[in-house]
Amino acid sequence: MFKSIIKIKNCPSFIDFHPASGLPDFGKYNLFYGWNGSGKTSFSRILRSFELKQAFFNDPAMPAEFEFKLSDGTSVGHTNLSAFSQIRVFNKDFI
Repeated sequence: MFKSIIKIKNCPSFIDFHPASGLPDFGKYNLFYGWNGSGKTSFSRILRSFELKQAFFNDPAMPAEFEFKLSDGTSVGHTNLSAFSQIRVFNKDFI
């Protein structure tokens, strides 16, 4: 299970994101809400990259980078998308 975000870079709404020290870890269920344009769909597309085993954001000029820490202490990201498959994303792309 995802425990926390390590980094998100070169994805829409996330130019160079590193979490603040007070950001809580993910739980079993997580709800994301915010203003239009705040990055909810972009974040769900990053997560969906693990489900589909291919990066959603694929701009050669600005390659997307993202990495998450798992509950077992390992990390997964844009370089090893097939290492984590226990995720299902239901966003507007799914519909």
